[in-house]
Amino acid sequence: MTRPPSVFGLLGNFPNPFNAETTIRYHMGRLGEVRISLYNLSGGRGSELERGRKDAGEHEIRFNPQGLSSGVYLVRMRSGTFDETKKILLIK
Repeated sequence: MTRPPSVFGLLGNFPNPFNAETTIRYHMGRLGEVRISLYNLSGGRGSELERGRKDAGEHEIRFNPQGLSSGVYLVRMRSGTFDETKKILLIK
């Protein structure tokens, strides 16, 4: 998926649903700080998947859900004023 250079976005994960591992893709509209976190449906943060300064462009995170049970989880991306959340499904 091609995005305009100034657009931020959480592009989702593949495969979804997933079992052993999934790749989460996101797009940075410009150089900046990003934080990508995993939450369970009750709002508890499970883990921080990415945090730091990233260049503009598309990025990927390989996520292994070791220790997590099957279910729906939320992935949240925050960078500056940008904030987006997507659902992912883990099936063991």
